[in-house]
Amino acid sequence: MKEDEGGADIEYADFVIRIALSLMLGFAIGLERQLTGHTAGIRINVLICMGAGFFTLFPLLFESEQTFWVAAAIIQGVGFLRSGVIFKESASVRGMNTAETLWCTAAVGVLASSGMYLMAITVAGILILSNLILRPLARKINLLLQRKNRKGNTAFLSPVKKRQSMSFVCC
Repeated sequence: MKEDEGGADIEYADFVIRIALSLMLGFAIGLERQLTGHTAGIRINVLICMGAGFFTLFPLLFESEQTFWVAAAIIQGVGFLRSGVIFKESASVRGMNTAETLWCTAAVGVLASSGMYLMAITVAGILILSNLILRPLARKINLLLQRKNRKGNTAFLSPVKKRQSMSFVCC
């Protein structure tokens, strides 16, 4: 059954499936972030994924060819939001992985709401696995680099003076 008002090009059941998939995948991504102790957890990832899904569905609901324009606007908008979670503290930058996870979560929402269900599930799975696997791997690499630095090999790491200031990094 198609909507009579607005000339919808998508059936209501398909609309619900696409948004439900966005919700579930955003939840799965957010759950990983929440369980690993990050501030952007379930709620924000669900909202980013579903919001990207809603905006992607607008052109489909009104039989418009503007889907790619909407996706580009989502990329820019979430890119702007990412800058709010990135902080520079002394010599380190915090929040980069969280920011990039939010960006990828928006992409999952766009894929799910575009009807590319298997691709959305695949991307969400890769994102979750990347976050789970690459963090411990990066920590092990950093430990190896620190050991080499202690032995006098400063080609990998050099000590940096710490400052007491904190500033925002804007992308």
